[in-house]
Amino acid sequence: MTNDNYNYEGERKDGIPHGQGTMFFNNGGRYVGCWKEGTFHGQGTLITSDGTFLAGSWENGKMTSGAMLMEEKMYVGGFKDLIFQGRGILSFSGNFELCGEFKDGMLNGSGIMNTSAGMIEGIFENGNLKGSVSIFNKEGKILTGEWGNKEKIEKLNRII
Repeated sequence: MTNDNYNYEGERKDGIPHGQGTMFFNNGGRYVGCWKEGTFHGQGTLITSDGTFLAGSWENGKMTSGAMLMEEKMYVGGFKDLIFQGRGILSFSGNFELCGEFKDGMLNGSGIMNTSAGMIEGIFENGNLKGSVSIFNKEGKILTGEWGNKEKIEKLNRII
């Protein structure tokens, strides 16, 4: 099955992709995996023309969970319309990682920020720390304090 935008090789039902198959897009991208009535559905891998790699579960042409690997970062977790949604881990090159509940692509709710210097645990609102936080440094010391939206820690109390 070929047209001006793609070439499909695989199983079909009534002439459209259904079952296992591979679609090669003319822009250099490709999808390998399960199809249902012409859309990505089930387990599959999409590699876009810019090199973004997406592997996981698809429903009606949309990725619902899995992994996305981009230039300098990787996300593993839930998706909604290719936006981070639900429990997940977002890792950046350079030893930086965000773990927790994502909403509309940003960390929201209880979460953890891991860095090469240590770990910060707290509540996130639209990707920013807010309220009480606990900081665990590499030496094993634990600090607590208050963190305002996009503000530095105002006060730290040494616990240990």
